[in-house]
Amino acid sequence: MNKRRLALKKRLRANKQARYSLEGCALFGVTEMSVLSRLLQADNKSLRLTCKAPEFAVWVDTTKPLKPRNIQDPRGITERLHYRLCELLDRVVKPDFLHSATRKRSAITNAARHISKAPCVTTDMKSFYEVTTTQQVAAFFREDLHMAPDLALKLAQLCTVNGHLPTGSPLSPLLAYWAHRRTFGQLYEMSWSAGIVMTVYVDDLAFSGEHASLAFLHIVKQILRRRGLHTHKDKSFGAGQFKHITGAAVSSKGLHVPNGRLKRIVDGIDELTVVSDPAQQADLRRRLVGRIASASAISRQIGNALKRRHIQSAESAVTD
Repeated sequence: MNKRRLALKKRLRANKQARYSLEGCALFGVTEMSVLSRLLQADNKSLRLTCKAPEFAVWVDTTKPLKPRNIQDPRGITERLHYRLCELLDRVVKPDFLHSATRKRSAITNAARHISKAPCVTTDMKSFYEVTTTQQVAAFFREDLHMAPDLALKLAQLCTVNGHLPTGSPLSPLLAYWAHRRTFGQLYEMSWSAGIVMTVYVDDLAFSGEHASLAFLHIVKQILRRRGLHTHKDKSFGAGQFKHITGAAVSSKGLHVPNGRLKRIVDGIDELTVVSDPAQQADLRRRLVGRIASASAISRQIGNALKRRHIQSAESAVTD
């Protein structure tokens, strides 16, 4: 990661978020390019040119060979402008049901909202960024932030690539919510009326409560479909069953590390003792550190046990 991107990330982390309503956002009611340029800390000419032709690096991520992902990563001035827009939108208060793109919320807090004996249904939105269009983003800037129509479209073009949100931009998680906020708001009102807990984590939706059923989920899917959001991987968990939500196993007693994830970690620790190639060892250690940290976020007790096993295994390998 280059120094400029590290600096942009550090500045974003230092940003004071969740202070304003949409009406208090600095972008609200902007009607002149000169004002927008000042807010985005860019000169008029470079902003106009970048909106017209934003710069992206495009490649295919094959980290998971069975699930290759098309990546569009903002570069140059485009990257800096995306981070600046992130800062401005990050300062707007987000709803309680949203656990992505929100500080002090995560996949873990998302799962924790469903700790209960109640039934639960979940679904994923297919290609969420790729189906969120330039026009939908422009509509958010125009209708929700009351920006001038021409500026709203220019800004939407800056934020998108090939007519949709880029998969590699730090701005996409925020804009994906804001572009569809009315639809999510409708789902929340419907859930609240039925006594159902709803959470959203990027493209994952979960609903738990006495009336959370496949019939309820069918209505959710119809509402999303009308917005152009198609879903898959529907799951239903009965009362008292373990629920698998955003990477955690959830019961009435709390969060647990899924058995499959535990097995992969333990198998990785055991594999480390028989691998002799230094490069393979380094790669395996790197993956184990990440997996153990992820497990620790769900259960500190399990995480500590895995760390001890990892250390003991490493010490044993050195002795041998």
